[in-house]
Amino acid sequence: MSSIAVVASKPELIRKLILTPELNPAGVYVLKLCKDGVWNTVIVDDLLPCDEYDRPIFAKTKGNQLWVCLLEKAHAKLYGSYHALKSGHAVEGLVSLTGFPSQTLQFEHDSKAMDTKRLDVVWQTLLPCSKAGFLIGISCGRPEVSEDEYEKVGLVSNHVYSILQVRSISGLRLLQLRNPWGDHSWKGDWNKASRLWTPQLLEMLKPPKEDDGTFWISFQDTVKYFSKHYEATNVTPEWRHGMYFLPPLVKSLLYSQPRRRP
Repeated sequence: MSSIAVVASKPELIRKLILTPELNPAGVYVLKLCKDGVWNTVIVDDLLPCDEYDRPIFAKTKGNQLWVCLLEKAHAKLYGSYHALKSGHAVEGLVSLTGFPSQTLQFEHDSKAMDTKRLDVVWQTLLPCSKAGFLIGISCGRPEVSEDEYEKVGLVSNHVYSILQVRSISGLRLLQLRNPWGDHSWKGDWNKASRLWTPQLLEMLKPPKEDDGTFWISFQDTVKYFSKHYEATNVTPEWRHGMYFLPPLVKSLLYSQPRRRP
């Protein structure tokens, strides 16, 4: 569930989902998830499906953390089975975990077909969303890029990364991404050992010294190796919402701009 990795970049959102935050000796946990715009309380136990080596069949974590498995099991209960989670889109997971309005923005199918104007449009979408604190995930994988090339540059295809920062500095367009697996770091331009780093940029952006899955990458390389990104609007108390009806009485939820405070 790649959307969990995106939401995990803001731990306070994860804490809101798990209503039993401490280890429960009874093995019972209460969580909440958003489905069809309604928050649901979901109660699950800590019995997980495992293989013959006692390893979880589905979600796995480093350090035997339980919360990811509980979130996955809560989704499976809410939607009927683990099998029901097999297909779907990351943006659906973002809505389930946050309740925020979310959208998917697709890059061109061929990265070489993206002209300067189109690139500027994508960049001008990403930059303000990042500054506003939106949750953003980005999907790695393009049909014109081979698996060998992805392995060579240290990326994992058919995989969703979190966008932690989007920065425009002295004409440079850079993004800080995170691989939720905590490894397979980027080996191209702006990796931690790149000669492109100046003392000023090192001080401003502080690239990671360890291989923790976090890295900086240029916007050009992002478009080359990634195909689309997902955004979840960070709805704050300043936002208001209203209900309206469209024929034939289809209920819709409309989010407006933040209210101006006197």
